[in-house]
Amino acid sequence: ISLPFYKKAAEINPQSVAALVRLGNNYFQLKDYRVAAPIYQKVLRLDAKNVDALYGLGICYVVLKNKLAARRQYEKIKPLNEILAAELLKEINGK
Repeated sequence: ISLPFYKKAAEINPQSVAALVRLGNNYFQLKDYRVAAPIYQKVLRLDAKNVDALYGLGICYVVLKNKLAARRQYEKIKPLNEILAAELLKEINGK
């Protein structure tokens, strides 16, 4: 995990969607969903159709027991990526 690298990249360019997605993904891999979720939210403010952030945030919401918010992410990702939408829905419904 290259967490320090992506932290620095996000500090240097806080508008970099790529750096923020990777930073969020690093926290996600560490199962630190409370930290990953706001990072994904920031990505979505910069790029509302970022599939990685939509999916990651949806999973964070599932893990954090906010199925309503997760379902909102599902609705947003569905027209963009059917496969990830189906995976997210499976997680929302408890596999």
